[in-house]
Amino acid sequence: MNSKALTTTSTPALFFYWWYLEAPARNFKIVLAFILRTIDTFSIPILFKTLFAPWKRDIISTENLSLNERFQVWIWNLISRLVGAVIRSVTIFTGLIFILIVAILGIFLWLLWFLLPFIFIFLVFYGLLLLIGG
Repeated sequence: MNSKALTTTSTPALFFYWWYLEAPARNFKIVLAFILRTIDTFSIPILFKTLFAPWKRDIISTENLSLNERFQVWIWNLISRLVGAVIRSVTIFTGLIFILIVAILGIFLWLLWFLLPFIFIFLVFYGLLLLIGG
């Protein structure tokens, strides 16, 4: 709204403009920021890129080893990659669960924001009915 519209608009109209237009947009940005922060905290894109990388870069070199020792080193390197994949998969799954929880809570709170004035009016009238003896 421009400044001229603000000076000629009544306070209840400004409140409803803020409640139903400005605040929901701000609340949506806040929920989106929480989701992006969760993605960053769990490093989900990086974990997807390095899913089958060795755990903690634990690789044994096969230089100057016999064939039997090379096979054993290859097995240990494979186990290190599998451990890395399992731990990264669990972390990715946990991060996705947290993102889902944040998104569901955000949608719930966003819808609750729209319904709060109606809930308030309902509760006031319901309380008056109880006081009257209805």
